[in-house]
Amino acid sequence: MVVTCYTSLEVDKKKRLVIIVSILVLFIGVSLAYVVAQLSGGAFGDVNVTSDTTDNLTFSVSKDISLNPTQFNVTEGGGGLSDTAVGTASLLANSTNNTFSTTYYVYFNINSNNYIYTTEDQKPEIVLTITDPNNNPVTELPNNDLTYVTAENADGTAVSGFDITIASGLFNIATLYPISSTSSTDPTVQNWTFTVTFINLTTNQTENGGKTLNAEIVLSRDVYTNPDTVLTAYSNGALTTHTLGNYDVTLDCSMGSVVWDNKAGGVVIDFSNANRAKCNVNYTERDSVTYLNNYIMGLAGTTQGTGQVVNENGYRYEGKNPNNYVWFNNELWRIIGVFDENSHGVSGQNLVKIIRNDSIGGLAWHKSNTNDWTASSLMNLLNGAYLNSENGTGGEYCYGYSTTVGANCDYTETGINDTYRPMIESVTWYLGGYSSTSATAEAFYGYERSTTVYSGRPTSTTGYIGLMYPSDYGYSVLASSCARTTNLGSYSNSTCAGQSWMYGQGYEWTITPNSSSSDNVFIVNYNGYLSNYNASGGLSARPVLYLDSNVYIYDGNGSISDPYIIGM
Repeated sequence: MVVTCYTSLEVDKKKRLVIIVSILVLFIGVSLAYVVAQLSGGAFGDVNVTSDTTDNLTFSVSKDISLNPTQFNVTEGGGGLSDTAVGTASLLANSTNNTFSTTYYVYFNINSNNYIYTTEDQKPEIVLTITDPNNNPVTELPNNDLTYVTAENADGTAVSGFDITIASGLFNIATLYPISSTSSTDPTVQNWTFTVTFINLTTNQTENGGKTLNAEIVLSRDVYTNPDTVLTAYSNGALTTHTLGNYDVTLDCSMGSVVWDNKAGGVVIDFSNANRAKCNVNYTERDSVTYLNNYIMGLAGTTQGTGQVVNENGYRYEGKNPNNYVWFNNELWRIIGVFDENSHGVSGQNLVKIIRNDSIGGLAWHKSNTNDWTASSLMNLLNGAYLNSENGTGGEYCYGYSTTVGANCDYTETGINDTYRPMIESVTWYLGGYSSTSATAEAFYGYERSTTVYSGRPTSTTGYIGLMYPSDYGYSVLASSCARTTNLGSYSNSTCAGQSWMYGQGYEWTITPNSSSSDNVFIVNYNGYLSNYNASGGLSARPVLYLDSNVYIYDGNGSISDPYIIGM
């Protein structure tokens, strides 16, 4: 599939920004069967965009657009059929200044359209009529990329608007449209009226039987680009090829400098030499995908950065700084490795296990100082507020030490977001333990999956998010530097801890309890060796999770500057 999108982006000159937008979308689905058409759609939920913490810009939509022409309501010699929806921008000023002004954008985005003109003189058959907040008809677009027409129905009635019969792509309706408010209680309201009309011609329209048009009405605080037909790259006026998701993208930009930023999920625009960027974008769906698990297993035995991938109870990254960075949840995580069902309990699946690059803070493993992971405050926090991007501060699981010191557990911005949450697999977390740190990585791997536990403790549980195992840390050191016969309790030297990419987070929790104690949990000491600590203590916590086997890689080389970019 090849789609060409013509679009123009206009922002103040000499600003460099990443476009990450919140939008309100109204879908309009159009299908024509035999001699009649069906236009319908569904509105998404309202979106609020807050500025300066208290000034509030809100977008909403009145209703779905739904047209169902039949032989009874679109008759021979009769008129067309229309339906209307209203997109609303509403602004409240903050209660301190009681005045605020801002701007926003309005777009009409046609994602796909295979309609044709059924007449030789190309009479319009689908017309979009737009009225602005001042009740004036919109007759010209900022980029002049739709034609304003007056179409005539079979009964002689006229409809004026933009001919979208064969149109596709993103169309800018209004750029930096101003809105002001002088009240914190009575909002300024601006309404944009969109009317879609099926034109009833006097000629035979059966050639459009089975055709479809899908489009969106978009109100956005910032410049918006369709994530499926995005601007990708521009370099000195030359045609360039880059990748986006499961597509190969080519483009030609006549003005400005536009670069797709995989990590931001949007475009970066450089206006140092131009005040506009206009690009012709073509993207072609790839024939196949490269699954992340298969890709990593294929690296076995190869050097990756200053480390390598080895097959030791899983395909693991070892060494000081291997290229195992992955962009997940809009931040850096690192790949521990790829593991079969013996490690995670999901039958027949090889799953990629990743760990957050940075700690989410000093947190108590269990506020009540017991080493039962299934009841621990940290397990509940990770699989609750953190997994669902909620504010857990002040809740029953948010503690920095025992029950006497609270912590910051507001994960509304840093928790797992809606885009990445579906990529996480629910797995078995093994809770077997050992009575000492005097064991190798291989031995700990076995103990973790054993039934050796403190009296009454469970041996496993299921969940989405956990912590690293002692064996994960043990296997992360470079084997040629630190022999695999070394006990994890003896890792405190430059040849062991100093050659591990997982070392360096201070005192850090693992998921594994000490089986000879009711309250001790294995930790990685700041000196690099494995030790024990009371479960009520406040230590560094890095979330660990397994990715769904359908997650694929579409960009990056795994380095910190160019991490793997994934999708599903």
